Amino acid sequence: SIHQRVDSNIILLDWLTAGRVALGECWQFTSYSSKTSIFIEDQLVFRDSVQLSDKPTCTVKQSMDGYTAIAMCVIIGPQLKQLCDESMERIGKRKSIGHQQERDVMVTVSKLDCNVNNTDIHGIVVRIAAYSTTQAFLQIEKILSSVYPRLGGNPFQNKY
Repeated sequence: SIHQRVDSNIILLDWLTAGRVALGECWQFTSYSSKTSIFIEDQLVFRDSVQLSDKPTCTVKQSMDGYTAIAMCVIIGPQLKQLCDESMERIGKRKSIGHQQERDVMVTVSKLDCNVNNTDIHGIVVRIAAYSTTQAFLQIEKILSSVYPRLGGNPFQNKY
């Protein structure tokens, strides 16, 4: 759980990979559970729950259908409004009829708007599913790279 003030800005990135796929590890567990909650001024504004588990007819690996990385990125705050608007425009743009969606990387975005103590709170939730962690990371970079200067640099620079 994350607790913030009404004038706070937050970028929360939560992602999960299948394991060390190059070493043959790919969703080698029977269950996984994760819960994320964001409170602003003690008011719940976002809650997410992920539950992956083997079923009698389908394993986690089978149900992931080749995807090896899933991610959720929540972006909220007055200083992040432009980032949210640009992401909604770029990712959320309607596709023409008959458009073939890429299957190896899926990215969706939805608005996260609420009111806390008579203050409008604006944000977005981005979800990514990718066949590789590199593909997922490239999508994360597309979304977040514009805020790196405000963060003092790329937080992923030394990720390996």
